Amino acid sequence: MVGRITRGWQDKDADGVPLAGIRLAAPGWAQVTAPMDATIRFAGPLDGYDHVAILEPAPGRLLIL
Repeated sequence: MVGRITRGWQDKDADGVPLAGIRLAAPGWAQVTAPMDATIRFAGPLDGYDHVAILEPAPGRLLIL
Protein backbone atom coordinates (compact mmCIF):
# COMPACT_ATOMS: atom_id res chain seq x y z
CA MET A 1 0.00 0.00 0.00
CA VAL A 2 1.22 3.49 -0.80
CA GLY A 3 0.92 6.33 1.71
CA ARG A 4 -0.99 9.50 0.92
CA ILE A 5 0.95 12.78 0.81
CA THR A 6 -0.62 15.17 3.32
CA ARG A 7 1.93 17.98 2.99
CA GLY A 8 4.53 18.50 0.28
CA TRP A 9 8.08 19.87 0.23
CA GLN A 10 8.11 23.48 1.53
CA ASP A 11 4.36 23.40 2.33
CA LYS A 12 3.73 25.29 5.56
CA ASP A 13 2.83 23.52 8.78
CA ALA A 14 0.14 24.70 11.23
CA ASP A 15 2.53 27.38 12.55
CA GLY A 16 3.34 28.67 9.05
CA VAL A 17 6.84 27.16 9.00
CA PRO A 18 7.92 25.63 5.64
CA LEU A 19 8.60 21.88 5.84
CA ALA A 20 12.00 20.50 4.87
CA GLY A 21 10.39 17.25 3.74
CA ILE A 22 7.04 15.68 3.00
CA ARG A 23 4.37 14.20 5.25
CA LEU A 24 2.69 10.93 4.40
CA ALA A 25 -0.37 9.30 5.94
CA ALA A 26 -0.93 5.54 5.95
CA PRO A 27 -3.61 3.30 7.42
CA GLY A 28 -3.13 2.13 10.99
CA TRP A 29 -0.70 -0.78 11.32
CA ALA A 30 0.60 -0.27 7.78
CA GLN A 31 4.03 -1.79 7.23
CA VAL A 32 6.63 0.93 6.78
CA THR A 33 10.12 0.14 5.55
CA ALA A 34 13.20 2.32 5.66
CA PRO A 35 14.94 3.16 2.38
CA MET A 36 18.38 2.34 3.85
CA ASP A 37 20.13 0.62 6.77
CA ALA A 38 19.88 2.75 9.90
CA THR A 39 19.83 2.71 13.70
CA ILE A 40 16.41 3.29 15.27
CA ARG A 41 16.73 6.22 17.69
CA PHE A 42 13.02 6.52 18.56
CA ALA A 43 9.77 4.74 17.66
CA GLY A 44 6.38 5.65 19.07
CA PRO A 45 3.86 8.48 19.36
CA LEU A 46 5.15 12.02 18.95
CA ASP A 47 3.12 15.18 19.62
CA GLY A 48 1.04 16.09 16.58
CA TYR A 49 2.32 13.21 14.42
CA ASP A 50 0.75 10.05 15.90
CA HIS A 51 3.38 7.29 15.51
CA VAL A 52 6.82 8.00 14.06
CA ALA A 53 10.21 6.35 13.76
CA ILE A 54 13.40 8.39 13.93
CA LEU A 55 16.29 6.64 12.22
CA GLU A 56 19.99 7.53 12.05
CA PRO A 57 21.45 6.22 8.76
CA ALA A 58 24.78 8.00 9.37
CA PRO A 59 26.26 9.98 12.26
CA GLY A 60 24.48 13.33 12.51
CA ARG A 61 21.83 12.42 9.89
CA LEU A 62 18.24 11.70 10.91
CA LEU A 63 15.34 10.32 8.90
CA ILE A 64 11.85 10.63 10.34
CA LEU A 65 9.21 8.19 9.17
